[in-house]
Amino acid sequence: MIYNRAKLDIKKKLMYFLCLSVVLIFISPAMANSGIGMTSGVEYGDILPHSTIILSMAIIMLGGLLGVLFSKWFNLSRIISILTISVGSLLGCIYAITIILNNKTYELTYLMGYLIPLSFKIDPISMFFSAVVLLVSIMAAIYSYGYMDDKKRKLAIGFQYLNFAVLVASMVGVTISNNSIIFLLFWELMSISSFLLVMFDGFKEEVKKSGYIYLIYTHAGGMFIFASFALAYMSTGSISFDHFSSMPDIVKMAVFLLGFIGFASKAGVFPFHSWLPYAHPVAPSHVSAVMSGVMIKMGIYGIIMLLLLLGINNIYIGYLILILGILSGILGVVYALAQHDIKRLLAYHSVENIGIILIGLGIGLIGKYYNNETIALLGFAGALLHVLNHALFKSLLFMGAGAVIKSTGTHSLEEMGGLMKRMPTTSLAFLIGSLAISGIPPFNGFVSELLIYMGGFNGLNSSIGLLTASTFGIIALALIGGLATACFTKVLGISFLGEPKTKASANAKESPYSMRIPQIILALICVIIGILPTFFVYSITKIAQNLNLVEITCSQLSVFPKLTEIYLILIALISILVVIRALIYRTKTVDGYTWDCGYSAPTAKMQYTASSYASPIVEFFKPFVIIKLHEKPVEGIFPSKAKYHSESKDLAEAVFELLLVKPISYGLLLLRYLKDGNFNYYMGYVIVLISVLLAYIYLIRW
Repeated sequence: MIYNRAKLDIKKKLMYFLCLSVVLIFISPAMANSGIGMTSGVEYGDILPHSTIILSMAIIMLGGLLGVLFSKWFNLSRIISILTISVGSLLGCIYAITIILNNKTYELTYLMGYLIPLSFKIDPISMFFSAVVLLVSIMAAIYSYGYMDDKKRKLAIGFQYLNFAVLVASMVGVTISNNSIIFLLFWELMSISSFLLVMFDGFKEEVKKSGYIYLIYTHAGGMFIFASFALAYMSTGSISFDHFSSMPDIVKMAVFLLGFIGFASKAGVFPFHSWLPYAHPVAPSHVSAVMSGVMIKMGIYGIIMLLLLLGINNIYIGYLILILGILSGILGVVYALAQHDIKRLLAYHSVENIGIILIGLGIGLIGKYYNNETIALLGFAGALLHVLNHALFKSLLFMGAGAVIKSTGTHSLEEMGGLMKRMPTTSLAFLIGSLAISGIPPFNGFVSELLIYMGGFNGLNSSIGLLTASTFGIIALALIGGLATACFTKVLGISFLGEPKTKASANAKESPYSMRIPQIILALICVIIGILPTFFVYSITKIAQNLNLVEITCSQLSVFPKLTEIYLILIALISILVVIRALIYRTKTVDGYTWDCGYSAPTAKMQYTASSYASPIVEFFKPFVIIKLHEKPVEGIFPSKAKYHSESKDLAEAVFELLLVKPISYGLLLLRYLKDGNFNYYMGYVIVLISVLLAYIYLIRW
C-alpha cells in the first residue's frame, strides 16, 4: 500500500466527517418538508419542484459514496460512481437552465434542529454559475474513467470520487446559499475536498508541498471572507444576505474589501494567485479541469454577490477591479509564456482569463457609475459570458494536457513533439481550445471578448473617467490576446508539431474513448457558441438585466446574428475550396521536401525549444518576471557539451516570500526553543499563561 495505515485511517475519518456534514444538510430539508422540521419560504413562479437542485446535490453525493462502498470492485465502482454523479449533475443542469430561461426566483428556508436556518435562494445568476459547474463536472467525471485506471489504488480512487462529489455539490451549495453560516459551511467543504483531491499523490514531496501551499492560501482567503461576514453580522444583527443592504455605506465598503480579498484569492486574481501554478499541475487532470474551469469561478461569484447584496455603485471600486483585471490578464499570460510545464502554463492562463472577466466587470461598474447603461450592459454581459467560455475551453485544455501527459509520461514541453500524428483527436481538440482561449473567431472566446471590447469602445466618446477606463481596458485586451496567441503557438508548435524529442513521445498513443469523448463535446460547444452566439448573448444579457445591474436593451447586440451569417458564408467558401483542391490533386503525387535551409538531415534537437521561442517576449517583461538561468556556455575551439536551462518566478510570489513567508518562518524557528521535552517548563508555560489571563480579567473588572 502506498499510504500507511495511520494516514489512511485519518483520511477515512475526515471523509466520513465530510459526508456526515453534507448528508445532514440534505436530510434537514427533507425533514422539514415532511413536517419534522419547520419550513418557511417565498417562491415566485411555478416550474419544476423548488427542491430539485438540492435533490441533484444529494444524488451527486450518493455517487461519491457508492465509489467508496464498491471500491473493492474497481471497474464497477468507477462506472456506478460516474453514472450517478453524471445523472445528478445533468438533473441539476437541466433545472438550472429552466430557471434561467423562465426567469424564476425561489427563496427557501428550512430550520435544522429549530436552531440553524438553512436559507437558499435560487435565481438566474446562481443557476447560471451552477449550470457551468455541473456541465464541466459531467465531462470531468466521464473523463476520469480512462484517466483513473490504476487498479493498485482501488480504495484511494474510491475516495477520490467521494472528494470529487463533495467538491461539485459544495460548489452548487455556495451558489444557492442565502446566509453567511450556510455559505461558509459549503465554502469550507469546497476547500477541504479540493485540497484532498490535489493531495491524491501526496506521497510525492512535490505534491505535498503544493497541497500545503494551496491549503494555506485557501484558508487565509477564507478568513477574510469570515471577517467580512462577521462585520456584516455585527452591523445588521442577522446572518441573512437579505439584510446586507441595510448597512451604513462605510461598513458596506469595509465588508466588500474584506470579502473581495478572500474571493480574489480563490479566483486567482493577481497578486493573490500564487497557489494556482502549484496546485493545478500536481492534481489529477480531471480535477485540474474542474478547479481551473469552475472552482475559481466561485471567487468571481462571491465578488458579484457582494456587489449585488451591498448595492455598491462606487467609482473607486470599479477602478480597483479594472486595474487588478489588467494586471492579472497581462502578467498571467506573460508568466504562462515563461513556463515549460504544460499544466503550470495552463494554470497561469487561468489568472489571465480571470483578468479578462474582471476587466469586463470593471468597465461595467464604471459605466453604471456614469449612468451609461449601454457600457454597463456590455461589460457585465461580456464578463458573465466569459465565465462560461473560460470554463469550457480551459477544462478542454486541461483534459487535453492530461491525455498528453498520460501518454508521454512527462509534463515538460521540451520532451514532447510530433504528437499531432500520434494523437490526432486530442490534438484537434487542443487546437480548438487554443484558438478559443486566444480569442480568435469563430470560437467562443472571441464572443465574450467582443462584448467587452464593444463596452470599451462605447466609452471612448464619453467623460474623462470612462474614456480613461475604456482606453486602458481595450489596450489590455488587445495585448492579452496577442500574448495568448503567441503562448499557444509555442505550445502547439513545440509539443504537437515537429519531431518527437524523446522515445516516450515517439511511442505516444491516442487516449481511450472515455477521455476523448468529453474533449470532443467541449470542443463542439466552443465552436457552436462561436458560430451561433446570438442565443447565448441574449440569454446572458437577460441575466444582467434581471440583476438590476442595467435596465435597457442594447441595439448593438444585433451584430451577433450578422456574425453568424458571415461565418457560415466563410465556412461554405472554404469547404468549396477544399473540395476543388481535392479534385485537382486526386491524380497527382507530390514528391520532395519543403525548403530545408541547406541541410536535409535535421535531428530532433535542431528544433526550437519552449525557452528560446518565448525568450524575446518574456525578457521584455523582465521587471515583472524573475528569470533564473542555469547554463554552461560554449567555450573553446572544440567545445564540450553546453547546457542551458531557465526558470521563472513571478513577482507576487517573490514579494510574499520576502515579506511574509521568511519572517513567519524565522518566528516559528524561535518558538521551537520552547519545545525541549522538559515537563517542568511546560507546567511553567501553563502557569504563566493562566496568570496573565487572570490578571487581564481582574484589570477589566477593576
